[in-house]
Amino acid sequence: YSFSARKDRHNAVEVNWIDPDNGWQTSTELVEDTVAISHYGRNLVKMDAFGCTSRGQAHRAGLWLIKTELLETQTVDFSVGAEGLRHVPGDVIEVCDEDYAGVSLGGRILSVDRARRILTLDREITLPSSGTTLISLVDGEGLPVSVDVQSVTDGVQVQVSRIPDGVAEYSVWGLKLPTLRQRLFRCVAVRENDNGTYAITAVQHVPEKESIVDNGASFDPQSGTIHGTVPPAIQHLTTEILAEEGQYQVLARWDTPRVVKGVSFSLRLNVAAEDGSDRLVSSAGTPDTQYRFRGLTPGSYTLSVRAVNSQGQQGDLASTQFSISAPAAPSFIELTPGYFQITATPRQAVYDPTVQYEFWFSDAQITDIHQVENAARYLGTALYWIAASVNIRPGRDYYFYIRAVNQVGKSEFVEATGQASNDAAGYLDFFKGQITESHLGKELLEKVELTEDNASKLQQFSKEWQDANDKWNAMWGVKIEQTKDGKYYVAGLGLSMEDTPDGKISQFLVAADRIAYINPANGN
Repeated sequence: YSFSARKDRHNAVEVNWIDPDNGWQTSTELVEDTVAISHYGRNLVKMDAFGCTSRGQAHRAGLWLIKTELLETQTVDFSVGAEGLRHVPGDVIEVCDEDYAGVSLGGRILSVDRARRILTLDREITLPSSGTTLISLVDGEGLPVSVDVQSVTDGVQVQVSRIPDGVAEYSVWGLKLPTLRQRLFRCVAVRENDNGTYAITAVQHVPEKESIVDNGASFDPQSGTIHGTVPPAIQHLTTEILAEEGQYQVLARWDTPRVVKGVSFSLRLNVAAEDGSDRLVSSAGTPDTQYRFRGLTPGSYTLSVRAVNSQGQQGDLASTQFSISAPAAPSFIELTPGYFQITATPRQAVYDPTVQYEFWFSDAQITDIHQVENAARYLGTALYWIAASVNIRPGRDYYFYIRAVNQVGKSEFVEATGQASNDAAGYLDFFKGQITESHLGKELLEKVELTEDNASKLQQFSKEWQDANDKWNAMWGVKIEQTKDGKYYVAGLGLSMEDTPDGKISQFLVAADRIAYINPANGN
């Protein structure tokens, strides 16, 4: 095997193409792989897209070159006999190299039992605990056919889902394991040797490359060997800031797309210095998927984490930025009016899951914002707050003073002015349930059975009782009930003193279609 040199793996391309919008003169399209540039530095190459008059096609040509050089880095040379010469230059072939993979991947078939669908192999194989394993066979037309491996007995007796026609003794087989990537190569040269063998030269083939270039697809390729498996890049790197005796600690968490035995994680924490450079604060290693940094001071930090296997091979770097500082003040406060209530919902210009808000309330405006803690009433700390009270009445202004808080500190107060709802019809519906559910309301509306039509009854009621909470309640009232033409009519009034979940409440209720005050002096 041989590999391309790093200097030959370009990550930036200047593509020259013929631009119709530029008078059919040459324009240059710059194509870059920013991830590769951040890892290895910028490596530029220039190319001419001959006969290309489309900027999009020029961009694709540059991206194809970059992905080819970054993904297809291996070349293989091997020799086969006449039986193994089944391809010509340009064909894609699969190489099953046991020394490279570290497991048995290919060999020859010693016997074929078609009745029981059992193949006897020339060497032992081991199936993984999960996933589907395929075995590639050569049929009677010399074409490769893949079938499922259902079971293995004694390491060499392999039962398959079916045996293709033409599979014969001493023909070759190749194993496709779910834990290892197929090693595909494109043949570039076939040479005949003096001893009757044929030398094959092939370069690595990545079938996903077209999807990566044309569709922007992303793949996490498996390794083709169990030796020195490069660990995958970590995912979902998050940080949580915690306070500890005047100093701060940061809990970092992450995970990996797959489990790799013997992998550990290398962490580097940098802080931004006053001159704009980064200064290393701490470096650490851990076998766990979380780590806690202690004794940190306020500042802007960058945390970088990468996986490292037992051979010291490193996975791709993952980074996240966080800041240990007091939060910014709310950029906007949404006030939603309700019946005897106002809901305050603050918003940040940039979402921060660690931020909550302190809510302060005042009936009058506070001209000096620094006096809020002395002049306003503290409501609580939350993401939003509903200020509800019978004293919050429609038609007048109420003032919220809100500031953002986190583990580090607090922002400046922001003032917001709002009013309760002025929907009169809505207030009637709001009160209706509360009044009619009271003991006095039920008493006034309770129907008395009048057996005769066009009947009338005058009733006075007076009650005093002690509820389950040993609270005294009392009510008095009078009502007139009549029936006419099958309809029920009532007029009444009452006084009560009742205990409710909100405390004692006194009521004077009137049940009538019309209420008026008459002046006895003039009858008006």
